Amino acid sequence: MSNENKISIIISEQKVLDALQVVNTLKEQLPGLVTLTPDERRAYLKMGDKSLAFVQKAQEYAGLHPDLVPSFVDVAEMKKDIDAVIALQTIYRALNEIHSALDDSILLAGSEAFMAALTFYNASKSAAKSNVRGAKEIADDLGARFPGHKRKQVTTNP
Repeated sequence: MSNENKISIIISEQKVLDALQVVNTLKEQLPGLVTLTPDERRAYLKMGDKSLAFVQKAQEYAGLHPDLVPSFVDVAEMKKDIDAVIALQTIYRALNEIHSALDDSILLAGSEAFMAALTFYNASKSAAKSNVRGAKEIADDLGARFPGHKRKQVTTNP
């Protein structure tokens, strides 16, 4: 891994609040969104791009041939669902770009911060071995993060 700094951004508290307000506004603009459990997600049919074309074509045919539509199929509701899918997919794709950039930025900034912390921790351990004042306390405190990595002290027989 390189120590090259690949991300260096400052996000003020106000910018965080502003972004959260945008998210809240988006939630307000999209009433009726649902949240499904994993089991519920598995239970439903999944509609991809090819299926969407099939569903749109079926809805068009149903509108042209109402005599073929079963009484329990609501063609108007079908059209409403199709329109919702198209609109939500448009929003989803735009948000997915932001989600991906947020995820990558969190990973990269976290990686750089963690690498710097590990480098400092290793330097404090080295300083402790050289009896630099205060270094042992720092190394011990930071070392608590790695409880399973303690080295066994080798005892020598006199």
